[in-house]
Amino acid sequence: MNIILLHGALGTSHQLLSITAHLSAYHKTFSFNFIQHGGTPSGELHFSIQGFADQLLSFMDNNNLANAALFGYSLGGYVALYTAIHQPDRITKIATLATKIDWNAAFAQKMVADLDPELILERYPPFAEKLIKLHSEEKWKTL
Repeated sequence: MNIILLHGALGTSHQLLSITAHLSAYHKTFSFNFIQHGGTPSGELHFSIQGFADQLLSFMDNNNLANAALFGYSLGGYVALYTAIHQPDRITKIATLATKIDWNAAFAQKMVADLDPELILERYPPFAEKLIKLHSEEKWKTL
């Protein structure tokens, strides 16, 4: 079985290495960084759920994976579900952790406000430093 691990928003595939290592003893296991995460350029793809799903399908094609089981953490789970809805023949199983399904405008506004880069720099400098290390000085604020 092929398994692809999908990281969450503001995360990278590096955060899934211990899971990848464990699962690799039993299955072909893969992970990658979403567009603009961990320094990955966007190229022709859009920074959106559809863009992340397109990136996942491209990753599968480039690795000759006709189908795969997906584990998605947070945003990664949302991308897994979106991909399965649009390409059901490509996805065999899905497991998610901490994936929010019920979005509304009020919650989205709160998320955007909480993720304001200047606010993070002011109130949570260690978190800002972590994001800079993960995504680069130039890209973390956009991400």
